[in-house]
Amino acid sequence: MAYDFMAYPSATNQNLNTKKWFKTLHTFGQSSEEPLVELFIYDFLSDKRNETYPHYLKDIATNPYYNALSQRLEATYPNAGFTEEFVTEIEMDSQLVSADASRFWPWKWVVWSLLILSLLANVYFLATRKMQMQKKVHSHYQQLTPQERKIAQGILQDKSNKEIATELFISLSTVKTHINNLYKKLGVSTREEISHLLKK
Repeated sequence: MAYDFMAYPSATNQNLNTKKWFKTLHTFGQSSEEPLVELFIYDFLSDKRNETYPHYLKDIATNPYYNALSQRLEATYPNAGFTEEFVTEIEMDSQLVSADASRFWPWKWVVWSLLILSLLANVYFLATRKMQMQKKVHSHYQQLTPQERKIAQGILQDKSNKEIATELFISLSTVKTHINNLYKKLGVSTREEISHLLKK
């Protein structure tokens, strides 16, 4: 047993070896047809100081072996103190395992519910913000004069002031005046900010 655990120290290997040795020891105890042998094996496997204890807690929740052992002990040694002690320990350990499982069960659902609620709230807030930004851009765009809208379209197309002036048949200084008015009306200070605001 010690060699199996020392030869391959990975967690997966230890888990597999623990399962194997639990089964081997339980089978050996049953084949001896003496419940006291099984009780000594149980004492070793369920000792909190051993590395087998965490697996024992998992095993007791699913394996009917322990209840069968308590029945064999009660049949063979009905009035013995160790029989009563074993039955009490099995009941307490079973309750401990079921209490641990039930204690964390609701929290799992609470955490998942909060996560989903948070995601939905984020989607809602992002969608609301996007709609507000679109309304804001639309209202800003409505404030502009037709000439300023044309200049804003030129800015969105990355045209220079000179290209905008040539396209609209106006002077360069008029384009600059309209751009300054755009800055004031839209509350921005650069062409990039105008592009960013109106592209939304």
